[in-house]
Amino acid sequence: MGTAIHRWHGLVSSGWFEAEAALARAMEDSDRYTEREIWLEEMAGIFRRKPWFKRGEPGTAIGASDASGQYVATATMIALLVRDHLAAPYFQMLYEPFAELIPLDELQRE
Repeated sequence: MGTAIHRWHGLVSSGWFEAEAALARAMEDSDRYTEREIWLEEMAGIFRRKPWFKRGEPGTAIGASDASGQYVATATMIALLVRDHLAAPYFQMLYEPFAELIPLDELQRE
């Protein structure tokens, strides 16, 4: 998670915020709110159970705040959910924090 957050820190710019706005539009266009809610519940559970959310001072295990980790993972998760409604450059921007950690071709395998 720390790697993803540090990669995200390098991406934060007006381009990230444009991609985030496109993500909101893609969510609206796709109407996948039920699926998003299910995924959000799962994501919240993952973060509640992980050690970086429990031990020591906030951020000591990953070098960033717990909220940053959850935000980046959630934005990426929603981008995956609505990928077919999101322009490729916006998807790539939103997926970039995890691109080296979880290559897309691994997600597309049967």
